[in-house]
Amino acid sequence: MDRCFPEDLEHLRNQIEDLNKVDDPTERVSKLVRIAGDAVSAAFRIAQDSSTLPLQQRALTDLSELHGAIAEAANLLTDPDYFERLISLKGHVPEVMLQHLAVMKIFDKAFCSLFMLMQYDADDRHELDPENGFMITSGSMAYGRASFRPSSIK
Repeated sequence: MDRCFPEDLEHLRNQIEDLNKVDDPTERVSKLVRIAGDAVSAAFRIAQDSSTLPLQQRALTDLSELHGAIAEAANLLTDPDYFERLISLKGHVPEVMLQHLAVMKIFDKAFCSLFMLMQYDADDRHELDPENGFMITSGSMAYGRASFRPSSIK
């Protein structure tokens, strides 16, 4: 249970102290997102260390991966300048299109982690392969993603 916990706690305290020194709202939001992410990551590590159930450990790993992807997206998308540039230039500037694809890859990772979590109680799980695209159908709704290789965009 003590894997990195004292260090995590000290790190969180330092981050909160640093937050109190920030006046810029954008930087404040970014720091808050990082603090929340680090706190949740520490909680998952503690829970994994104390668990002896393989399915629970796997579910906690999936939760950690989901949270990591969401935190990564939050760090990017809470920056108003980055977000505006991403939205306004994604179809016009190759570099921005690559950034857009990177954000979509983050969400694909989050979606795959969520999909795995939905099977938390199964020994044998079905996996999504976002590198090759996927399609999910539920009733009359279908959701899918084709795979785009960033190297093909110039």
